Amino acid sequence: MKKFQLPKNLRYALIFFFVIFFAALAGQPFPEGYFHLADPLVMMAAAVLPLPLALITSVIACVAVDCIKGYTLLALTTAIAKILLILAVKGLLKLPAAQKFPDLIAAPAALLSILCNYLGCAAVYFYTAFSGETSIAKQLSTALSYATRVLQKETVQALLGVLLFVLLYGVYKKMKERRAKKPTDEE
Repeated sequence: MKKFQLPKNLRYALIFFFVIFFAALAGQPFPEGYFHLADPLVMMAAAVLPLPLALITSVIACVAVDCIKGYTLLALTTAIAKILLILAVKGLLKLPAAQKFPDLIAAPAALLSILCNYLGCAAVYFYTAFSGETSIAKQLSTALSYATRVLQKETVQALLGVLLFVLLYGVYKKMKERRAKKPTDEE
């Protein structure tokens, strides 16, 4: 009797889900969210998995952590940010230069989190602090000013994301090369 085995992409998707989930869950609290290193793993999921699996795996894992940690208002922003991150990595990996240096070409996508989290934090603040007592322009200005509090944390997180993605991609590339060199069972 043959043992049931999940398709390879589904196995990888499950592994990525749990690794991304626990990397985000282990993140340290910060006044406007938490500091985590899940983004390079999301980027790796984008590099390794087909688009739909990368999206489903990454978005669900990250949004679940936001909800668990009590950042439910940021969950929508997180979903949008992860979708943009995955699409950016997939798009950058299609560039001709990515054939030679895929890690270096895709790594800057991690910098998207700076803008996404800044705008997300501003939107959440605007939504939660909105009142009819002052003009919308004044409230928007206050929300954008408030969001500047995330810039330092997010910049550090994004730069570490760039470096970790390059490192992880290098490991992935070496593993892929080793697997290609292994003799198959048929030889």
